[in-house]
Amino acid sequence: MNRLYFWCALPFSLWVGSALAADSIIFHESATACVSETERDNKLVVAKALLEAKKKASAKADTRIRVESTSTTLRNRSNEGEDFNKYMKTLSRHYTNASVKEVSPVGENWYQDPKLGQCVEINVKLEVVPKDDVVVDGDRWFDDPRLPLRVQIQADRGDENSQIHYKKGEQMRFVLRGNKPFYAKVFYTSANGEVLQVLPNKWRRDDYFSASVPHFVPVEKDEFIMEVGPPYGIEKLTVVASESPLGKIDTMAFGPVMKVNEEWESVRNRLRGIEIKAKSKLSESKGSEFYEHSILITTGP
Repeated sequence: MNRLYFWCALPFSLWVGSALAADSIIFHESATACVSETERDNKLVVAKALLEAKKKASAKADTRIRVESTSTTLRNRSNEGEDFNKYMKTLSRHYTNASVKEVSPVGENWYQDPKLGQCVEINVKLEVVPKDDVVVDGDRWFDDPRLPLRVQIQADRGDENSQIHYKKGEQMRFVLRGNKPFYAKVFYTSANGEVLQVLPNKWRRDDYFSASVPHFVPVEKDEFIMEVGPPYGIEKLTVVASESPLGKIDTMAFGPVMKVNEEWESVRNRLRGIEIKAKSKLSESKGSEFYEHSILITTGP
């Protein structure tokens, strides 16, 4: 059997403080603005259109959270109704006060309007990030599809009250689980800063996963294992997930996995280059939910 030598160890358990998570919603937005007596500078006109696009994206995110939380097609948990409503109100407030950032260059299309004169239509991909991450109450609502996309990564041993290390020569597995169907890529950041794409890889090309069930990596049929080796130290395992296929990044073959040839911040930005393709304009306007979850890792001989 081929061996996948990760210079790694056990991530901490799923619910301890070392877990890092962030959710957001990505939209393709357009907006227009025109040159006026007070705004003759083209850059200022584009900035005005961009501000309008950001307002639209923020409003759509807030609306999406509200609509999904009250959907009558989802099961009714009457014994949790009051607590769930409080949670969703908190989540909605965080999206109301969200920050909005560009995750693609702003496309500009200048044209002459017969009444308004010179105008510009911009097209841009925007990410709406809530003010603060709202922590889900353990497993209570984790699988509930009324929540925004949640995808978590967990090691194959340990619990929420302990920190367990992998040692040299030990094998490890991890498991992914989400509350909605999701696309995902998994990355391993070693103690020396090297970033590897663990999944998809040469022998397991899965990048789409069903909801509310555990997805183990590796499994018995996989032609690779994950065996611990040096260098040792604090490392990280990260899953990046979305409702839409993730953007492409610069990688090269590195044994059974892929070595990432970019800085991590660049990787994060490029993965957000998702293509939101929908069957209708209505579903497309909902955007695509995005989630990133990491567990810190300790390695040792």
